[in-house]
Order: sequence, then C-alpha cells, then structure tokens
Amino acid sequence: MKNLLLASILVCTTVALSARDAARDLRRMVGYTIVKADYISEVVDGRSGKILKLSDGSIWLVSDPLLLTPLSMTDVIIFAKKVPGLPEGKDLILKILIDNEAYDLTLIKN
Repeated sequence: MKNLLLASILVCTTVALSARDAARDLRRMVGYTIVKADYISEVVDGRSGKILKLSDGSIWLVSDPLLLTPLSMTDVIIFAKKVPGLPEGKDLILKILIDNEAYDLTLIKN
C-alpha cells in the first residue's frame, strides 16, 4: 500500500512538472499562430542542422545545435508569426515545438 501511494505521488509530481515546463515554452509563443500539427516520420542530420520530414511529406530544417535527434512519431506543432516591415517572403517567423521545446524553423519543401 505504501509503495502504491509513493508511486501515485511520483506520477502526479511528474505530470505537474511536465505541464509547468510546457506552459513556460508556450508563453514564449504569444503572438504566434498554430499553422500545423503533425508528427515526425524521419530525421536526417544535415550540414546545417536536423532535417525533419513530417508525415504529410513536408520537409523542414531546424538549425539549432542543441536539438537532440527526435524520435519518429514524435508529435510537433508548427507556429508562424508575421512580422510587419520585412520584405515579402522574409516576413514570416516559424517555430516548431518538439518535446516542450521551441526551435527556429525553415521550410525546405512543402
């Protein structure tokens, strides 16, 4: 009985900490719009970062060296924010949320 109680407390604590971490990362996404929710089907190490192929066939580049290789089937959310005053085609900032961490993102192939 005591072990069951300790296990329950551990699970509740882990869930609460995970939710707090997710909220911290999502706070940085204020002003962004969710443009896609998908999962990773393939990851390739490229010269300038990790190349992610999503299940819909789109290909994206994450150039952050701190990104550990995500597993296939990892859920991702892609955010976009339009920045006024920048030239057409460069006026969109893209971010991807992977395992509660947000990274800068570049579209390679849609």
